[in-house]
Amino acid sequence: MSAKKRFQQLVQAYHLTDVATLEALLDAGVDPDTAPVNDAGDTLLMLAVRQERREAVLLLLGRGASALIANRAGETAHSLGGQASDRRARARPRPRPTTRATPCCITSRATAFTTRRGS
Repeated sequence: MSAKKRFQQLVQAYHLTDVATLEALLDAGVDPDTAPVNDAGDTLLMLAVRQERREAVLLLLGRGASALIANRAGETAHSLGGQASDRRARARPRPRPTTRATPCCITSRATAFTTRRGS
C-alpha cells in the first residue's frame, strides 16, 4: 500500500474518531505530517488541537507530529493550542470572592480581646 493511501486512512480514522486505528496506522509508520488535510493547509495535529481532542493530540505528539508546521494562514498547532486554552478560560465561570476572615485576622482579634479582658 502506498504512503499516500496509508495517510488517507490515517485522516479517515481521525475523522471517525477511531483512536485505535489511528494508533495502529501510526505504529505502522505513517507520518502524521505527510500532507495537509484540508485546503487551509492544516495538519492532522492542528485539527485535533482545534477540536480539542486531547487523546488524539497526545497520540500525535507522542508519535512525532510537529507542532511547529504552519498552515497557509501562518498558524501552528502550538499557536492554536494557546487560542483554545484562552477560549476555555473565557468560558469558565469566575469564582465568587469569599468574605470570610483569614485565620490570621481571627487570631489577632482573639489575642486583642483576651489581652483587654485580662487587664
